[in-house]
Amino acid sequence: MSTKLQNRLVIHPNNDSWKSLHSFIPPEILPEEYGGAVKQSDLINLVENADSLDEQFREQFKYGYAKTKHIRMLKEIITSENETPDSEKKSSAKT
Repeated sequence: MSTKLQNRLVIHPNNDSWKSLHSFIPPEILPEEYGGAVKQSDLINLVENADSLDEQFREQFKYGYAKTKHIRMLKEIITSENETPDSEKKSSAKT
């Protein structure tokens, strides 16, 4: 393992009541199982809400001006992920 990666890797002891972990990550954003304040049901709701907002995000991302070629390419990739390729449309029309 490279030195750079070794410096980024932190192993927290399990006998310090999460104090080591909390020195890196605030307990307000950690789940209860890691000594945090976030309930499991809240985490599940967060994931479900993010999934439901994904389609809205992709739809809104279609609009606006992309200043650079890189942004235009990203925009094209993101907005085309929801569309069915023409080859699939043709094969499904035959069946």
